[in-house]
Amino acid sequence: MADKPQVSDRRAGCRCTCSLTAACEPIPAAEHFPGTVHNISENGIGLVLGQPLSAGISLWVVMRGADDVLLGKMMVRIVHVTPQPDGHWLHGCLFAKEPVDDETRQPGNMSDSGIAW
Repeated sequence: MADKPQVSDRRAGCRCTCSLTAACEPIPAAEHFPGTVHNISENGIGLVLGQPLSAGISLWVVMRGADDVLLGKMMVRIVHVTPQPDGHWLHGCLFAKEPVDDETRQPGNMSDSGIAW
């Protein structure tokens, strides 16, 4: 029996390595927490966090560069989570236009982030 083709949530595009400070907030809104954008591509980001979040969760991510300069704010959806040797967690995320409720797979509440710009 032939193997079934594997469906992948991985980004196929070229990734640019970076280390950008990020403030993250789950959707629907909850308390925000810090993270680091590890890489970025045209389709998504690699986001390093101190705790694992579940695949399917949508987040607002506000990125800042040197001297706390605002670089951008985006909505992402976590597609996979990988433990790192240092105890952190790498979250592979795709850019999202609207959050999706994991149970119903329907569009969720898209309130704006409470993270200060």
